[in-house]
Amino acid sequence: MQDGNNPKRHHFVPKMLQKHFLNDSEGLWTFDSRHPKRGVWAGQTDGLLLEGHLYSHINSDGSKDLELETWFSRLESHAAPIVEKIIARAAKQQVPELTTEERKTWDVFMYQQFR
Repeated sequence: MQDGNNPKRHHFVPKMLQKHFLNDSEGLWTFDSRHPKRGVWAGQTDGLLLEGHLYSHINSDGSKDLELETWFSRLESHAAPIVEKIIARAAKQQVPELTTEERKTWDVFMYQQFR
């Protein structure tokens, strides 16, 4: 059963990554091939690179199983501070020096991004 707290809109490029590519107006340059006449425009991350119930499984009774949606949300929450750590260290031209646990989380996150 779904309630208002369950994830419904999932970004296939997480917002925590998108935010590092924003222009000075907090927009992300984008192009939508469904609307080519619009050209390139700066969109807001809330409405870009997402799909409703992207990872939901539809059960035989028509209900949606949100287990995978929830799992990805948790993974992104765990990966976000690691991304910040990597970026901060890279800005100083230093290696990230991830802990074993951070490295495991990073590896799973990157695997899922490329998968």
